[in-house]
Amino acid sequence: MGNSSEIDKTKLVEILVVEDEYILAINLQEILESLGYAVVDIADSAEEAIEKAAKLRPNLVLMDICLQSEMDGVEAAEQIWNHLQIPVIYVTGYSDNSTLERAMLTLPFGYILKPIKEQELYVAIQTALNRYQREQFLINELQKIKDAVIPAAPKLYVKCPNHVDPVHRLILYEQMQATNEELKRLVNLDPLTQIANRRRFDECFYVEWRRLKRDRLPLSLILLDIDFFKRYNDTYGHLMGDDCLRRVASALKSVVQRPADLVARYGGEEFVVILPNTRHQGAIYIAQKILEAVRNLAIPHAKSSISNYVTVSIGFVSIVPNSKLSPEHLIEAADKALYTAKHQGRDRICAGVVTGS
Repeated sequence: MGNSSEIDKTKLVEILVVEDEYILAINLQEILESLGYAVVDIADSAEEAIEKAAKLRPNLVLMDICLQSEMDGVEAAEQIWNHLQIPVIYVTGYSDNSTLERAMLTLPFGYILKPIKEQELYVAIQTALNRYQREQFLINELQKIKDAVIPAAPKLYVKCPNHVDPVHRLILYEQMQATNEELKRLVNLDPLTQIANRRRFDECFYVEWRRLKRDRLPLSLILLDIDFFKRYNDTYGHLMGDDCLRRVASALKSVVQRPADLVARYGGEEFVVILPNTRHQGAIYIAQKILEAVRNLAIPHAKSSISNYVTVSIGFVSIVPNSKLSPEHLIEAADKALYTAKHQGRDRICAGVVTGS
């Protein structure tokens, strides 16, 4: 099928599953097929994953990190991307901090923790495919002007015909800089809400975790979800649903304004906020402001069971990162707090507790 920059919408998305536990692999295959994807094959080692990826050329690879082979999933993912340009999503259980940090340095197209939730898997796959298509489109656009200028990280240099005078060289250089900056912006931006996307969140979160762990400073994470959003979509239609997401995102940005903070779309109707150097009381304050800001939007929601307007449920956690915990522990604790907020009646805030080995 190949891995073109624009996946044919009339064909199934083909996925290679890399998982060395047979039962888990079959279960993942069943979930993927129920979501409408085609599993082209299953590999149980890093070496086999690279071989099958090269032979089958799937649109996407779901890669377990901890494999019973000489190479682990991180090394396999890096080779698959570097040599085949096939996007990889990590699907794994808890691993040691150094492995997780090494995985994030490969800039994967997604990261899902076991046990796998269908909705999270679907959102991660669609986000990865959309990001890949967007990046390939922009790369192709840059390729069209490669005879004039060539991007080189971290700076750009100009390669022009000898007859081009210095003034035009400077103009081309500045145009390329602007194009490159736009590329960076777009690959980190959620196209619907115009806030940071999941990729940008992952990058920022791991960087802040390492920095605050080193400096022994607090980190807070807020995870929120629009209450009864499926009912909202079913009642008002997807166009109104998209507008609701945009307005909620705008409300979040109006509250979270410190330069180091980050507001991102986590997936679907979920949003996440990173608050570096913020303790428990500071996180409560921001969470309360978010709750009020969404209420003040007064977006009608006739099918909500708790209000006549759109509301959100919020879970948050605050800790000082340390070597006994991983970033995933913080995300898991925030997710559990969000679940508790929903279970207790929604339109409220719940604080989480981080536990880990």
